[in-house]
Amino acid sequence: MLNIRIRNDNQTEDITLSEGPLSMGRVEEPGANRTVINDRYVSRNQLTIEELPNETVRINNHGSKITFSDGTAAEKGETVEVNVPVGITVGFTTLEITSKIDLEAKDVFQTIARPIKGTPDAQTLSPVFAGQGAPSAAKLTQVFETLISVQRSAAGSSEFYRDTAQAVVQLVGLDRGMVLLRSGDGWDTAGAYTESPDHGTTFSTSILKRVLADERTFFEALADDNQAASLATVEAVVASPIFNASEEIVGVVYGSRDTRADSTSGGIQPLQAQIVQILAASVSAGLARVDQEKEASRLKVQFEEFVSPEIARELQRNPALLEGQDREVTCLFCDLRSFSAISEKLGARETYLLMNDVMDHLTKRVLEYQGVIINYAGDGLAAMWNAPTDQPDHADRACLTALAMQSEMAQLNDNWQVKTEIPLRIGIGINTGIAQVGNAGSKQRIKYGPMGHAVNVASRVEGATKYLGIPVLITEQTLNKMMATMATRRLCQVRVIGIKEPVSLFELFGEQAEDNWSQLRDGYEQALSLSEESRCDEALQILDQLLKEISGQDDRPTLLLSSRLVEDPFDPVLQLDGK
Repeated sequence: MLNIRIRNDNQTEDITLSEGPLSMGRVEEPGANRTVINDRYVSRNQLTIEELPNETVRINNHGSKITFSDGTAAEKGETVEVNVPVGITVGFTTLEITSKIDLEAKDVFQTIARPIKGTPDAQTLSPVFAGQGAPSAAKLTQVFETLISVQRSAAGSSEFYRDTAQAVVQLVGLDRGMVLLRSGDGWDTAGAYTESPDHGTTFSTSILKRVLADERTFFEALADDNQAASLATVEAVVASPIFNASEEIVGVVYGSRDTRADSTSGGIQPLQAQIVQILAASVSAGLARVDQEKEASRLKVQFEEFVSPEIARELQRNPALLEGQDREVTCLFCDLRSFSAISEKLGARETYLLMNDVMDHLTKRVLEYQGVIINYAGDGLAAMWNAPTDQPDHADRACLTALAMQSEMAQLNDNWQVKTEIPLRIGIGINTGIAQVGNAGSKQRIKYGPMGHAVNVASRVEGATKYLGIPVLITEQTLNKMMATMATRRLCQVRVIGIKEPVSLFELFGEQAEDNWSQLRDGYEQALSLSEESRCDEALQILDQLLKEISGQDDRPTLLLSSRLVEDPFDPVLQLDGK
């Protein structure tokens, strides 16, 4: 019998698998032994789990890659057998598979004393090392349960420090316990506990200096003579260092026992000192946890300032992604046309409101297709796909985003054209290639995104939309990576500043071609092929006829090619001098 725990941001669920295989995926499957995982990054039919003898399970992976807790992975179509317990990661979901013992079928369990819950008190605790002999198993259990209860307190809080001080007194049998934190050259009392107000909370700075100097736990019975005033009534002392993540002493857990006329306890036993040392280590771990949580919170704020929440979670889960990795990505650059004229017409405040509205509409479309916003720059934005998570259809997602952005312009023009008196239009350039993806900003201002040639090409392609008069241009590299069929037209080869090799550009029209556009595309591509074979006269004839047949249609690529064909010599590669 297996227990399978599903964990993600939307779901925490425990499943018991008693017989037969269990299938799991993003969608339901009527009639099957099936569990749905509420994670859009999990495949529709992700995997099947089957229990085998000898604490093993068989995993059949039907979907995207899964990763096991030991670092191994299984690709789509692979079947592996692994030992239980095992953890599996897929998408943003973890699966924890463990054996589930049938307790009702076995009468082999005994009970022990009820475990300590919450903050220990005087009724539940007694000194565990009052004598000189070794502690019993029950007493040791009490020690460790107390240590765990201290760890449950909010690390760094006053309660956390007081619980630690209380454990020093009640576990070890001392009169006072204290947590002291360094403050410059002095010490602050972060937490203290005594059984009686008469005991006070004094401490010896000379003992603390010895701890600082040797970075060790000190414990001893004190001689009656030559004692400092702070130790005049003290019989024994123990002090153990608290370290930070940099292994620097930031505090001390301190305990002492007063001298009594009837006292038979004597000095601090080694095992008692070790318990104090464990408590000090517990404080060190708690402070380290606080620092980690602060750093995680800082990174979360930085991540979410520049990327979607989904990407932020992935970067938090795997911060190594920020160090940079080579990945194939599809980049999209989008720019608002006639921005200078529009801003002059509207003024500063209205221009600000306009750009907020435009960027809000366009950003929603990027996120709709699970893209990553990599930059906002003045009158435009840039986005990418296939990082940090795998998106096999990344080229399609970018192209569909571009078409969706174009569809947003009708609503934006309804909102603003009365004020601008200038139609709002955008130009979009898309390219696919290998880029170095990571933190392109700084440690203080994280900016997750790509760098390299592929990014530069995408930016230049967006600039070419102005010259060619086409709203959406894609490169041949993007076209070759597309999995879906979309209407495109081969336009030309261009040579742009900063890019050595010519870039083949295609118009992205939509998912379906209209009849008149298809006629235009077929005629234009035929003329383009003839021109590349130096058959310029034949190409001109086709273009002239095409312009007559599409009378009234202003197709700039057709007009540009017609004008270039009369040049002598004709250069099939178009030179773009601007952006």
